[in-house]
Amino acid sequence: MVAAKRKGKKPGLLSHGRSPHITNKKPTASLSAKATATIIRTHHQLQKAHAQAIKSGDYAKATAIQKQIDEQGGLEKYQVASITGQSSERGGDSSRVLVDWLQELKLPSAYRKAEDGDAGGKKCRLLEVGALSTENACSKRRYLEVERIDLHSQAPGILQQDFMQRALAKTDEERFDIISLSLVLNYVPDAEGRGEMLKRTSWAMFYSGRKSLQSYAINFGSWEAGRKVEP
Repeated sequence: MVAAKRKGKKPGLLSHGRSPHITNKKPTASLSAKATATIIRTHHQLQKAHAQAIKSGDYAKATAIQKQIDEQGGLEKYQVASITGQSSERGGDSSRVLVDWLQELKLPSAYRKAEDGDAGGKKCRLLEVGALSTENACSKRRYLEVERIDLHSQAPGILQQDFMQRALAKTDEERFDIISLSLVLNYVPDAEGRGEMLKRTSWAMFYSGRKSLQSYAINFGSWEAGRKVEP
């Protein structure tokens, strides 16, 4: 079903345009590296084409593309490919890159007590959007307090939630030092949607009168936003 034209602009949902045919079935066979890459790439291309068709008013084309997305397995198949691609047999998850960046920013030193195992030590709050696992590299760092969300939770400990529908932070207890978007930002098919997501990202983060650094970087299709904490 294709959405009707809207007069006003408002943030789109991450679930917009995604296949409704999602189950909790586990993959019965391992995908090859080539097949995994093809599924992920094709899904992104089809999502982008679907969004462009709707924007141009070609709803017949949008319907045909959505049918193609569904026939290829939709979000379920895409998530299976993503999980397989981040398995230890394939080199591990992309959060290792984020952990390395945080090391360069000296965050472990800024949260030394927590990193050393002190239960009373202040932790760095991290929101992981599009989380696939509770056992990735971020989960191994004791100074990180991680909250995980995903449109279709794959494991206990991951809240099923659309980031674009998440209530905006009003207090420091609801804000984060770091927001990891992994491939989620790359999943949004148009520039306007990505801009809305980045605006919401900034609203969910801490703002401080102290000297601080906002760090944005793109690597392996990931976008990570972090705030450097002064020791």
